[in-house]
Parts: sequence; structure tokens; C-alpha cells
Amino acid sequence: MTRVGPYRVIETKRLLIPKGQESWLQFMNGTEPINIQIIFENSADDKAPPTLSFVGHDKYGQLILKNWNNSLGSSTASPVLIGETDAGEPLSFMAASWMIGDTRIIEVQIMAGGAK
Repeated sequence: MTRVGPYRVIETKRLLIPKGQESWLQFMNGTEPINIQIIFENSADDKAPPTLSFVGHDKYGQLILKNWNNSLGSSTASPVLIGETDAGEPLSFMAASWMIGDTRIIEVQIMAGGAK
């Protein structure tokens, strides 16, 4: 079992996303698949800081990463709570993203456990 502090790592995925392409992640929560759409947005203000939001829908979640366009990268500073596992444990993620030319690279780590 892979662990990071009090968290049990369920899955880590890396995607290389060409400019303008849609991206989705899927991982299992017990026997149920969890689908997450990753959306990158840029504001008109070039100096705006990177932000993120997670929106839950009936069949999927949307991870919206705004102004995550730094070639050196942007990341979450700590796990972000997005729900619970089938067993009632907290379900969190961490993400890091950077760009090489027009290609966006993102790594997402899904974790269970930790503090409630």
C-alpha cells in the first residue's frame, strides 16, 4: 500500500494534454467508477493567481483549474477534500500542472483517509 502521511494513495495519473483537448480521469471508489473532467481556464488578467474549484454533478465531477498556465508549474499546497469513499473515509486529491509549449502536463493523486 502506498501512503503519504496519513493518506492512502488510491491512484496517481499523469496526462499530457494537447492544446484545446478535453481531458477526463476515472478511478474506482470500491466498485463504483468516479469520473472527473479537468477544465483549464485563463482569466483576462495575466497576473491573476492560480485557483481551483471542484463542482460535483450527478454522474461526474469537474475540476476547474483557473490560471494554471505557468511553464514552471502550479500545484495544490495540501490535499483538497472532494468527498468520501464507499467506506466513509475522506477522499482528497492533490494536483500539479505545467506546460511545455502548447502541451499541458498534469499529475493528479487521489487519496483516502487523513483528517476528517
